[in-house]
Amino acid sequence: MKTRTPWQAALAASAAVLLVAGCSSDSSDSDSGSGGGGGGGGVDLAAAQETVEPLTSPPTEFPITEPLEKLPEPGTVVTYMDNGTPVAGQIYGELTKAAEVLGVELRRVEMGQSPQQINAAMNSVVESKPDAVLDLALDPALFTPQLEALQEQGAVFLPWSIVNGEEFGFDDSQIISGAAGAKANGKALASAVLAETNGEATNLAFYRVPELAFTPVMLEGVEEQLEEQCPDCELRVVDISITEVGSTASRSVVSDLQANPDTEAFIASIDELQIGLPAAMDVAGLDVPGIGLASTPINYQQIADGEQMGGLAADLGMITWMMMDQLARALAGQELDYSFATTETSPVTYQLITKDNVPADPEVGYVAYEDYQEQFTALWTGQ
Repeated sequence: MKTRTPWQAALAASAAVLLVAGCSSDSSDSDSGSGGGGGGGGVDLAAAQETVEPLTSPPTEFPITEPLEKLPEPGTVVTYMDNGTPVAGQIYGELTKAAEVLGVELRRVEMGQSPQQINAAMNSVVESKPDAVLDLALDPALFTPQLEALQEQGAVFLPWSIVNGEEFGFDDSQIISGAAGAKANGKALASAVLAETNGEATNLAFYRVPELAFTPVMLEGVEEQLEEQCPDCELRVVDISITEVGSTASRSVVSDLQANPDTEAFIASIDELQIGLPAAMDVAGLDVPGIGLASTPINYQQIADGEQMGGLAADLGMITWMMMDQLARALAGQELDYSFATTETSPVTYQLITKDNVPADPEVGYVAYEDYQEQFTALWTGQ
């Protein structure tokens, strides 16, 4: 597998003409050695399909069975660090429901997206002296002094989707979608794009949001998986700023695809990059299939309409209540092993969504357990 930066892509495009001219009819011999029972370009299609197969059907047993020893004290304040993405808004809606069951006060702080805005927002968090803080994918390196101040105050700090937790004293096995999870998601997405294109797409792009620290680690997983399942694949990496998410990201993707017409499929580090993308590609006369992580209601609708190839959908409701479960247990001094959700991609939290299994209600999306709220309520309150 070869990874290309944008400046290398132009050279590769011009060289492609010479490569095609130099190909002989013996190319079929190399395909026969793919070991995948189909597809081209040395794709191990069978391995890709085997990787994603567990993610095509929901799990059965609820993964958490140990009751919460005690509810948080009355008056407990939990601050939610909202990073401003559409998914963050969805998570907040679930947090309010979980907070009501636990009897805690939930405060939402809009963090902004520049280092200066994040720094100012974290100063206000420190001044408010919360009992606990939930961090959604914002790198603690951006607010290390404030993190230290919160810890000195005795606040429980729970990060989600950060990949450098050990640098700040957090056990990665307790971070949902930490480094191990991010890499596993990257591997699943790489296999999914190979499987869903039947091994025919080998010139790929990866759209990374560098401000979200898990996306570079996700890229490592993509690269490792392609090295195993499609060593002849080419992967071009393109950065799209978090400030474009939910606004101009689709235009940036279209511009990149126009500049690189040899691209056969792409992976979006977050599926929000595909919001509105089918319409933008249609205007531009493009038809490039893509798949991304953590689908939104708009993504589900695009998949249902046949406008988007698929998504590695996160059960945001389940994940959110797991976060609150972790937080409540931390406040109670009660540990629980969450490695089932952090060390490998699991249908407990993720499912590969295509037109064949897209949820009937896009607003609800993928749900691993229909009764997850009742299950957590029983664990927390005994009712």
